Amino acid sequence: MRIFARNYVLRLAVLLGTFSAISACTNPPDLDDSVDPTLEQANYPALVPVEQILGRSPLDPETDQQTAQRLEGRAASLQSRARRLQQTSGIDEETRRRLNSDIETD
Repeated sequence: MRIFARNYVLRLAVLLGTFSAISACTNPPDLDDSVDPTLEQANYPALVPVEQILGRSPLDPETDQQTAQRLEGRAASLQSRARRLQQTSGIDEETRRRLNSDIETD
């Protein structure tokens, strides 16, 4: 097994070295002339901030207040739901008795 692993590592090193040597001998492509002159002079859209795209100001205190109130209401609703779910088990009493009777304790 050890000979196989050593042989594998040696083959891998030779293979990687060969590929590295071959790729080092190639000429890189000339990318300067690959762009069409009409594309260089095209009318591209201006880059704008995300806030402008979404239609809201990043420093709008009214929006921030509304968002905070909405999030607080949602958090309270989720906490209430979690409390209700913790109070119910999801298993009726008959099923619970049957499950508990099938469990053997030492």
